[in-house]
Amino acid sequence: YGAFHVYLSKMYQNLSKDLGMGVPTDVAARTVSALFGVLTILLMFLLGRRYFNDRVGLLAAAFLTLSVHHIQTNHFGTVESTLVFWFLASVWAAGKIYERGKLRDYALAGLCIGITCATKFSGLSIGFALVVAHLARTYGPEEKNEDTKLSLWGRFAVACLIAGVVGFLGSPHQILKFVEMNYAMTWEGGVVMGKILANYTYQFTGTWPYVFHLYNLFWYHMGPFLGGLSIIGFFYRSEEHTSELQSH
Repeated sequence: YGAFHVYLSKMYQNLSKDLGMGVPTDVAARTVSALFGVLTILLMFLLGRRYFNDRVGLLAAAFLTLSVHHIQTNHFGTVESTLVFWFLASVWAAGKIYERGKLRDYALAGLCIGITCATKFSGLSIGFALVVAHLARTYGPEEKNEDTKLSLWGRFAVACLIAGVVGFLGSPHQILKFVEMNYAMTWEGGVVMGKILANYTYQFTGTWPYVFHLYNLFWYHMGPFLGGLSIIGFFYRSEEHTSELQSH
């Protein structure tokens, strides 16, 4: 876990003391979670509207609002709600890279990815969106790309640099305490691979890989109603998209 969420919680707690409120540590952390949970709903709407239309954006935001897992995580002072927000913000910024490819778009992507990693190290996976968007912009249709490949690679380097610097500033112990960090990541990797049995992984014993997680995602995290709608919507949109490709 990174320190960014902790820093925000502590800043809010100190501010509350200056204002004479004296918010406890757990309440401060939960408040930050709730704030980013609400902002994530807004961001989900903006993403849906940007790539589809207003109706899709509103539906996506409404479904996320009613998602059981989203409601639950926003009640706790954990990093997940903050992580999801910056994860989606990184996707938004990556989309800007593909559409425009300006230096400010790369800088924004680097900033969002850096904060994502500073929130939780597993957020590093969102860097894949930056790579895909950059390659699509750099080697996409020539008529849509006014910049040289060299300049785009330079902007990509700037994005990586910003992500590294912001990630370090947001969670410096990941570098300054690298030995301990590496030990923790090695241990967690063993847990993920099933080589180390932790008390919170007994639930996976005797279950089918992937099926167990998908079942819990649709049945408990989203709930039967939203889970069913998402499955129907996925296959409907896939069929619609296939028909569009065949018509072209």
